[in-house]
Amino acid sequence: MIDIVKGTAILKELSSVTIMVGGVGFLVNVSSRENEEIRLNEEITLFTKMVVREDDISIYGFLSKRERAIFELLTTVSGIGPRVAMGILGMYGEEELRKYILSSDVKSLTKAPGVGKKTAERMILELKDKIVKIFGDYIPDVKENITVASDDAIDALVGLGFSAIEAKNALANVDPNLSIDDKIKFALKNIGR
Repeated sequence: MIDIVKGTAILKELSSVTIMVGGVGFLVNVSSRENEEIRLNEEITLFTKMVVREDDISIYGFLSKRERAIFELLTTVSGIGPRVAMGILGMYGEEELRKYILSSDVKSLTKAPGVGKKTAERMILELKDKIVKIFGDYIPDVKENITVASDDAIDALVGLGFSAIEAKNALANVDPNLSIDDKIKFALKNIGR
C-alpha cells in the first residue's frame, strides 16, 4: 500500500493532482477543498489511501492524517464509495463533518453531493461511535469566515501535521502583533482544548 506521497505538484485538475516523485508522476485524487490549498511547482506531502477495485487502482490523498481517517470511516458506510466520500470532504472539512455527525445534524449532511436523508442517517448511526473512539466526543467549534494573521504560522502548523483548515481555526483571533513562535503556541493551546 502507498501510505505517503511526497514530491512536487506538477499538474492540477478539479479533483486530482499529479505529484512527481523520483521521475514518476502519481495521479492522486484529492477533495476540491484541499485542491485549493495545493500550489503547483511546490513540494507537497499527501497522506494516501490506495483503493484497489476489479477494474481500477486509485490513490486518494489528504493533507492530514485526520482527513484520511475520516475518509476511511466514510467509505465503511453502505452506499458511500471513495468518490462520494471525496465529494463530502470537498464540501466539509474533517472538523465540520465530525461536528455534523456528532450532533446528529441530518439536514447539514444532506447538503453534501450524493448524500440523501437515509445516507445521512446511516452515517450518523454507523460513524458516531467510531468517531468518538478515534477523535473523542468533543464537538468541534467550526469557525467560518476566519481572518488569519500569519501565513508563516499556518505553514508551520501544517508542517507539524495539521491541515490548513485546522491551522486557520486554531489561529482565529490571534493577536497579529505576536511573534510567529507565540502564534504557534497560541494555536497549539487552541488545538489542545
